[in-house]
Amino acid sequence: MTQPPKPSIDPVMTVPRPAFSMSLRTTHFGVIQGRQVSGSVQFRRLNNLTEPIRLQLTGAPQGLSATLAQTSVTGDAASFTLSADATLTPGEYPLTLTATTSTRTKTEQLLVYVESRTVTEKFRIVLEQRNLKLNAGESADLQVHILRAPNFTESIDLNTMVWKSSATVSPTSTTGDTATVHVYADPANLRVDDGWYDEDVSVAGRDRTLWSHWQFFQFHVNQKPSIRVFADRQEQHALLCTQGQSCSLELSIARLGNILDSDAVVTVTGLPSGVSGPTSFVIPEGGDFNSVMLEYAVAPNAPLNRPSDMTFTVRIGEFSGSRSSRAYISSPQGDYDPTVPGLLLPIYDAASAAGVRALNDGRVLTIGTAYHERVKRDDDVVVTRFNSNGTLDASFGSGGVTVIDGGSLEDSPQMDVQADGRVVIAARQIIPNSFESRMVVWRLTSDGQLDPTFGTQGQATPGTSAYLSYPYGVNILPSGKMLVLGVSKNGLTVARLNQDGSEDLSFGDKGLAFAAPRDVYEVAYMATEPDGRIMLAYRVTTGKAATVRMTRLKTDGSPDTSWNGTGNGEWLLTPEGNAVSGLVRQADGKWVVAASNYGDFDAPDFMLARFTTDGRLDPTFGQNGLVRTDFRAFPSNGLDAFGNSTDGTGRVRVLPDGGILVGGAGGTGNNRRMALAKYLPNGQLDPAWRVDGRSVLGIEGWMIGMVDFDIDASGVLWAATGAIPRQGQLSYQYLVTRIRP
Repeated sequence: MTQPPKPSIDPVMTVPRPAFSMSLRTTHFGVIQGRQVSGSVQFRRLNNLTEPIRLQLTGAPQGLSATLAQTSVTGDAASFTLSADATLTPGEYPLTLTATTSTRTKTEQLLVYVESRTVTEKFRIVLEQRNLKLNAGESADLQVHILRAPNFTESIDLNTMVWKSSATVSPTSTTGDTATVHVYADPANLRVDDGWYDEDVSVAGRDRTLWSHWQFFQFHVNQKPSIRVFADRQEQHALLCTQGQSCSLELSIARLGNILDSDAVVTVTGLPSGVSGPTSFVIPEGGDFNSVMLEYAVAPNAPLNRPSDMTFTVRIGEFSGSRSSRAYISSPQGDYDPTVPGLLLPIYDAASAAGVRALNDGRVLTIGTAYHERVKRDDDVVVTRFNSNGTLDASFGSGGVTVIDGGSLEDSPQMDVQADGRVVIAARQIIPNSFESRMVVWRLTSDGQLDPTFGTQGQATPGTSAYLSYPYGVNILPSGKMLVLGVSKNGLTVARLNQDGSEDLSFGDKGLAFAAPRDVYEVAYMATEPDGRIMLAYRVTTGKAATVRMTRLKTDGSPDTSWNGTGNGEWLLTPEGNAVSGLVRQADGKWVVAASNYGDFDAPDFMLARFTTDGRLDPTFGQNGLVRTDFRAFPSNGLDAFGNSTDGTGRVRVLPDGGILVGGAGGTGNNRRMALAKYLPNGQLDPAWRVDGRSVLGIEGWMIGMVDFDIDASGVLWAATGAIPRQGQLSYQYLVTRIRP
């Protein structure tokens, strides 16, 4: 289908203009010298057209006569004849058929093949119709002429060669000079769902010596006249509107079966309460596929969470088509903050976000890694600080950015911020000239420079004796000491550092506390109690479905047996297994763990579990301490609904009102987006937040997923990875944006 520029809704036209369509079953004709053929043209009158249609058939050369039976048509059809003189040179001759009314002029090109009447071989097959256009379900007969050489009177066997078409010749054997081919456009066999089907069909003759001759005709099948309507050109339709804002939906129509040339009348019913916008309008004619953007305004007090089925009905003449679209009214919370645009980290060709921290003064820090393709450098750690308005903070690092290059590959960075604004960073570093790695901890001053009072020139390497590596988290304690969670030869390990970066030998075993054997856990998270006790949450895989394990350590690094009796607890949250993705402590001392269930690999859900202060699932939260949230078939912000989504839970935070906010990712394939859910303190989705407590945010052309978020007094700042083709290659960059709380 052709796709012309999108027309606008005509603001004045409310009644479609009278129009007509013109079609010919055959536009290519075969005429033998000294003979004639006949053809016809059909009209479809649309939108109450009553005036006569005037016809002209022009372009015929001398020796070819093109005659219309009538030049003014008040009905729906007209006929014409094409006659070739006996002396007209064989060849192809183009003609033009023009139909005119007071407001419309349409043309159709004809092609006449003049065939020589002289036969130099035994016989020759000549078809009067060299092409045939039918709608699905129609049939037609084609005339076959057999030109014989003088004295050749033998019987000729006739047949058709087709692929999917139904074309039969009669008779199948003849001593005469004519035959008929019957063609049927079988809709069950030809599959014209996309609008048309084309096939070349041959008609062949053969004598008893197997000498043969054949000629082709092109068979074109249109779908029956119909209209298809699309909302956002997706199989799943959803219009998500926000209170007090405008929203848009792309309405598209496909005109099938030769009803292209007319205005389309659109009627919209079922607008949600509080929504105003176009309900009856005309899309002017313009090809076989039209799209328009419909803009709707939403009142600030429009009722929330009352889905409405909007129906778009399109009429062209006596034909109509419709499509329903589920419309939702959401609150502004959980949507992009329009005062702070999304930002790309403008430093490296390839970058990946790892974390974000909102500072008390409204600024925000992000951390990640980057690889510079132009100079082929290894990954470096990149820390960026933004002002509250989203601009880079020029007082930090170099123009708002600090790049930490440790001379080797560094990845998986984690960070926390001290009360004085200094930034503590842990990352894995590949040891030069080896296949081993270690953990490196840096501290930056509040202006983004390496802190010379920390370690050696701002760098420390804790746990080298235990081969400590791969950090999972950094926590600053009220005393100014710092905890780093990572992996050592002994398994999941917590290291505690003094303020100057040296190992705190009073903690655990010479500064290290071992929490879990190396072969039983996966990704882990760490948080602290106000008194300095340490809580860990991690995924355990021991050959069965993955479980969630929590371990609490005392301030000296030893197991805290007052929690769940042993200092450890292990739970199978769902039968299919779980992956831990976040840990947070509530003000009342209860713990919330974010996770995903992975039984249905193609569509895991958000999972939350809350534990009491003594290590039991909290029966006052959700169902027996558990909450499960599915985003499938949920409307996104201007994109298609999730469909079969992959809902990956990300970080979790407790809000000042006691609610819980969770971020993650969802979508299919490259169509990944940020997914958020807000819960009331009892675990129920907050019905006043976005749409039933859920929000899905995407950016067209990007594949994004939640990495981390943090909360400040004015909004929620998010960091997410993004992927976009650039100059023919896939280039990863930071995406930092702020969401309304």
